[in-house]
Order: sequence, then structure tokens, then C-alpha cells
Amino acid sequence: MTLPHPHPHPHPPDRPRQARAAGPVTTYRTELRFTLGGPKVAGFWENRATADRTLTSWIGLYGSHPQTHIRLVEVSAAGERLLQQWPKP
Repeated sequence: MTLPHPHPHPHPPDRPRQARAAGPVTTYRTELRFTLGGPKVAGFWENRATADRTLTSWIGLYGSHPQTHIRLVEVSAAGERLLQQWPKP
């Protein structure tokens, strides 16, 4: 038995995704560890503002834990660069 389509007009076919402009890709990684060298939770974003908001949020949520380490790292073809960390050195 075939059920009728729930919408009167079927969805249009998927559009092809537009290719990104060629050039260096930079991502931002936010890392959270509860002990130095221990397992980490990490998030990756292409948008720096999103990574900054995550860093600020994680500091607010977990920064009072005595051994918490939170970092924001820029990752590009040139390598990694530490942008911010908590606690401050």
C-alpha cells in the first residue's frame, strides 16, 4: 500500500552546493579539559565569533573547577596557534 505524500507539492530536487572560494581554510578549535593532559572535549568552527562565544560560555560553566583548562586554538595550513586560554598564564 502506498501512502499519499503528506504535502500537496513534492519537495524540489536538491540544489547542488556552491563551491567555496579557493584559499586557505582556517578553523578555530575550543578545548575543555578537567585535568591537564586528560581527555578533552573539543569543538571546531570556521567562524571565530562562534568559537569566542563557546570559550566564554565554557569559562562561565566550568572555569571555577580548580583544574579546568580551556583553550581557543587557530588551526590553518601553517599549523596551530594558541589564541586564548583559561586560566590565564
